[in-house]
Amino acid sequence: MTVHDKDTEILETRETTKKDYQQTKLCSIQKDIDMNDELKDRIKQLENELKDQRYTDRNTIYELENCVADLQKNILLQQISIVILDRTIRRNLTSP
Repeated sequence: MTVHDKDTEILETRETTKKDYQQTKLCSIQKDIDMNDELKDRIKQLENELKDQRYTDRNTIYELENCVADLQKNILLQQISIVILDRTIRRNLTSP
């Protein structure tokens, strides 16, 4: 093998190595782009789930507030009934 052949082989090997490196780098960049797209999709999905959860939580709070208001109304009505019953009993006991 001549010196010229050896130099040509080294240059070809260098060129092949350079092309392989560039191809690997491009593949890596493409994988990063794909992963970023997947992450963006996942973030969007999580944002939508969070919005849905907030909506559900607001509805739950609204329903609980209505239940509390109904219970307070029932307690007030029971207290009124107790007062009326107590007055009726006292009136019946004090009447001749």
